[in-house]
Amino acid sequence: MSLAEVMPTDRLSAFLDDISGIETVTDPVSVRRRSRDFFWYSPILNAELSGKSADVMVRPADEAEVIRIVAAAVRHRIPITPRGG
Repeated sequence: MSLAEVMPTDRLSAFLDDISGIETVTDPVSVRRRSRDFFWYSPILNAELSGKSADVMVRPADEAEVIRIVAAAVRHRIPITPRGG
């Protein structure tokens, strides 16, 4: 999926149904704020990513939840960007 495309609502809903019980963040303001890293330091990434953000954030509690999330993302053809803290 290119960055210019918008995630189809039905695909995202099906993904969220598959991972029910795992903590998710769907509030657009929170997701946008947490989707940003320091990409604006790169002129190339800034041009590509400015104004873009995730559709949902998922916060797995353990390895089993990570596996479940990745399997659902693959099944629904949803790209993922792993982050850790």
